[in-house]
Amino acid sequence: MQAEALGIDAAAFKRMMPPEAGAPDGAPDGTPPDVLEVLPANTNAAWLFLTCSSQWRVAGMSGQPMGLDMGAVATIARARDIPLDADTLDRLLVIEREALRLMQKAVA
Repeated sequence: MQAEALGIDAAAFKRMMPPEAGAPDGAPDGTPPDVLEVLPANTNAAWLFLTCSSQWRVAGMSGQPMGLDMGAVATIARARDIPLDADTLDRLLVIEREALRLMQKAVA
């Protein structure tokens, strides 16, 4: 699914990412770098995750991300009319867990 289908300006999103995030020439399968493929069942969780990109809780002075601020997530979900049901929350938590794993790996 293209980023635009999620209401995301792909060029703007790409500019927000650090240079090391993602292959500049696209994925090994030839997917262009401005395309974000999301399974239909994950659309709400992916959109919510992307719109909550500034809502990370961090640990003290280290700034190590601990997880998304779920109060802010709920507020953003309401504001964007994204249903925050159990299924969407479970899918969001999977995305959050993987994002944390990748961020911790980048620091190590």
